[in-house]
Amino acid sequence: MRTMKYDHSLFASTAKYYMKFRPRYPQELLEKLIDTFKPDSEDVLLDLGCGTGELAIPLAGHFRKVIAWDPDPEMLALAKQNAQKQGVGNIVFEQKSSDDLPALTEKVKVCVMGQSFHWMDGVNTLAEIKKHIHTGGGVAILGIKIGIHVHNPDGWIEPIPATALRNKAIYESVVKYLGVERRAGATTFKTSYQPFAEVLEVAGFKGVSEQMFEEIRRRTIEETLGYIYSTSWGNKEQLGEKVAAFDEELTDKLKAIRADGVFDERIVFSLLTAITK
Repeated sequence: MRTMKYDHSLFASTAKYYMKFRPRYPQELLEKLIDTFKPDSEDVLLDLGCGTGELAIPLAGHFRKVIAWDPDPEMLALAKQNAQKQGVGNIVFEQKSSDDLPALTEKVKVCVMGQSFHWMDGVNTLAEIKKHIHTGGGVAILGIKIGIHVHNPDGWIEPIPATALRNKAIYESVVKYLGVERRAGATTFKTSYQPFAEVLEVAGFKGVSEQMFEEIRRRTIEETLGYIYSTSWGNKEQLGEKVAAFDEELTDKLKAIRADGVFDERIVFSLLTAITK
């Protein structure tokens, strides 16, 4: 299996912001995922790139066991804390990545990847995952799209005028402090533009289906900045000594658009599912 070496600087300093400020998946989406695969009390779930437990924890009650992998130790530490606080005891958290799939010894019913698949080696990762999924199981790739994703400002139409101005202000500040290209750890973000649905089909999965779940959520300045600090392209490690200046400048810009700094934000959650042949 050809792998992509994980860059441990990608999410340096982000874990606490990731846990607090990343949008949570809507219950409707989680219910659709469960209804698609219909796990029973003997099934195992693999959460590949589990972050701070955004999927592993709410899905754990539907499985006998959850194997939750993430290469970032800070993310894992917070995920464990979250699981303990919520009384979820059937999750095994391990500091591992897709590179470790060949060593996985258990068969799983479902492998979920929440905003993590784009960091992996596409078809090769899926081919390896297939080896560990038993009959009737499959893969779920989840994503979140919001206007704050400044790496592609022209590819997202924001229907709320004030929020569109907010997103433009964010883009301009990020470009000023971090450059035009979307930063990612020690390099710039690179990914295949091939749709994930096509990648699943190339990897030999069938029954590929994608559904969207849209919500409007209210975001304060604290939440706006917190989201930026949770990303690979705008975290405090990337900003370095410029954090205070960036924070102050963007806060002033947002208050100039709306005095209270509160914006309604359109968020689109995607659920892409497929089963093994």
